[in-house]
Amino acid sequence: MWIIFQTLLIATLLLLIVIVAGIVYLLKQTREKLSKKPDTNNGKPNVLLLVLGDIGRSPRMQYHALSFAENNYNVDFVGYKGNEPMKAISESKAITIHYIPTPESLKDVEGSVISYIMQGVQRVINQFKQLINLLLFEINKPRYILVQNPPAIPTLLIIQLVNFLLQSKLIIDWHNFGYTIMSVTMGNSLIVRVAKLYEMVFGNYAYAHLCVTKAMATFLKDTFKVKGQICVLYDQAPKHFRRLELDEIHKLLLKLDFKDESKEQQDENIKSETIITKEISQNGSTEIVYKENRPALIISSTSWTPDEDFSVLLESLKHYNEILNKSPEFIETNQLPKLYVVITGKGPLREFYEKEIQSLDMKYVTIKTVWLVMEDYPKLLGSADLGVCLHTSSSGLDLPMKVIDMFGCGLPVCAYNFECLGELVKHGNNGLCFDNSDELSKQFVTLLKKFPNNEKLINMRENIKEYQKRRWEDNWNENILPLLK
Repeated sequence: MWIIFQTLLIATLLLLIVIVAGIVYLLKQTREKLSKKPDTNNGKPNVLLLVLGDIGRSPRMQYHALSFAENNYNVDFVGYKGNEPMKAISESKAITIHYIPTPESLKDVEGSVISYIMQGVQRVINQFKQLINLLLFEINKPRYILVQNPPAIPTLLIIQLVNFLLQSKLIIDWHNFGYTIMSVTMGNSLIVRVAKLYEMVFGNYAYAHLCVTKAMATFLKDTFKVKGQICVLYDQAPKHFRRLELDEIHKLLLKLDFKDESKEQQDENIKSETIITKEISQNGSTEIVYKENRPALIISSTSWTPDEDFSVLLESLKHYNEILNKSPEFIETNQLPKLYVVITGKGPLREFYEKEIQSLDMKYVTIKTVWLVMEDYPKLLGSADLGVCLHTSSSGLDLPMKVIDMFGCGLPVCAYNFECLGELVKHGNNGLCFDNSDELSKQFVTLLKKFPNNEKLINMRENIKEYQKRRWEDNWNENILPLLK
């Protein structure tokens, strides 16, 4: 019996050795074959951008694509199809989008934990086959590969293999950490700990690591101990993000149908009006002006996910409404406006909160949820009076893109406070930080007294102008171009 066991063990080991040797030989042959392919096309170097997410909802990766194209690179942009990308992306001759099938959500899996795991494994295998075939044999061989993380699984494993075979220079753009996002719903479970180890191993080596904060750069260096250059590339709004002129605000709000739904008598001299503006016709000429006693237009962009507690905003709005309801004298003394609050974005919790919003009956607050095409999003930010950000980082090391967008449009922000937010929001200078709904409602009162002539709000707008001087294009050219030489 022992002899049979030894024979089987030796045979198994020999088989494993043959299989491993075969895989190594195959990888070596493939690598040698791929090394002969040029990494240029029409005299321009190629670059691959990979995001296992909706390309249309990946603004930072779209900005990367445009920056590479503007600097004479051919760009192959790989990701899921969903929302339409920016027109500049679609119309660029230097950028080719390769859509890959969006995998079925694991939330729809029924049955036991084993079924869930098996479906997850099958999903990873399918993505592996699709991406290997596309990245190795269908697109141009890239000189550089830029991959977004997270998602880390299976992105980092696949891209490390592809990078080894193509002998390209890998750049990992760390937006956050996959394992910390998992921990929001799963805590410090075994799966989360394994995911962290996976991310540390397969995210360890790259030609360069891009991070969104200095705190993240320190974490990658000291905790993950990554190999390769570490570069802090702060998100910055592109140049077309700006404060709109009044006629542009009026035109946009008409398009979005943000109208005054009150039943007051229509003035025959008013040609058109929105919730905050009106077009007046007098003596043969027309003029667009802000309405008297208009509401404050407040914008909040959300992904409607568990890491953004939307109830904080709802509670603060209810509190603001209660304050105004209880004391008409307080309204008159402080000249506080009604609020017209627009919530933009898509996500899993949107329907849940929309039902809650519909159940509210607030005299001084109106809430509207919308989804905007990408070109209209910065225009709405550039029309608003105040922005609200509910983002709480799962890692405490990333910064909310929505605040960057708001600053790019000259919009002061009230932002949910968390570690490293101070790298972006300077409390009392370009915005205010809050820790709960009570603080946020008080900030509304503070910033909207004597509206629209609140001195603090006006000063914040002026301070943001300094931030607006530096744009994505400037930041990218200063930090990324040197890596490409």
